[in-house]
Amino acid sequence: MILAMFLAMASQDADARVILEPAPSDRIATSATLSAGAQPGQAIPIEVHVTAGNKQLFSDTLLVGRSAGASYSQSRSEALKTPCPENSAYNQSQQTSLNIQLYWNDLGNAGQATNVSVQWQRPQAAADCTSGGTRGVQVSQMVRLSPGESVTIHGDADLTVQVTRR
Repeated sequence: MILAMFLAMASQDADARVILEPAPSDRIATSATLSAGAQPGQAIPIEVHVTAGNKQLFSDTLLVGRSAGASYSQSRSEALKTPCPENSAYNQSQQTSLNIQLYWNDLGNAGQATNVSVQWQRPQAAADCTSGGTRGVQVSQMVRLSPGESVTIHGDADLTVQVTRR
């Protein structure tokens, strides 16, 4: 509507001209401002392996972009293996969960990095009808990854997160 009004006014004045100027170059991403091997708008595959001791919790590739992070989430709640008495005041279930988030972080002239955050919750080791509860661990770290490079992050409870840029 505004454009139509402008064109109507411009047509009344034969000398009126519309000049469109290009956007300033500092707003345009170039291949020089992106990390090695990435093109503007291209998703970057990050291979993620999460283990706790000798137990594999997650192993897959997630895609991270300049305007879109990646996440994975799983949770499980179930009854205890041994049933509790009906009048038990304690929680009669056990919960486990795993949450993974990857976010792109542009550091300007210093380059790019990926924020890695992993939270893992599991039942208390001796969970029974007289004592319930969970234990949790979290790691959160910014890592710089060149194509083909791997970084390993160690957390409490033998939690290990390995990320590899593909």
